[in-house]
Amino acid sequence: MQQESHKPQTFARYNDFGYQIRLIQHQFPHQEAGLPEGCENFDMLPSLGNAVNLLNATSIFVGTGGEAFRRVGAAAEFHSF
Repeated sequence: MQQESHKPQTFARYNDFGYQIRLIQHQFPHQEAGLPEGCENFDMLPSLGNAVNLLNATSIFVGTGGEAFRRVGAAAEFHSF
């Protein structure tokens, strides 16, 4: 998640301009899908053989992320930063 460090400041600027944005950080389920820690995209995979695991982790992530959005009553949008 080292690449994410600048995102909260970016969203804070949008809030300063009147946009109502709430940032919910959600842990990517690399371990549940059998991936090494930090494998959150294809570029980070140790080998292409882990691609199916990454797709499985993405499905888990979207499902659990959608549940988090439902809990707070927000419209769910997922973006890769």
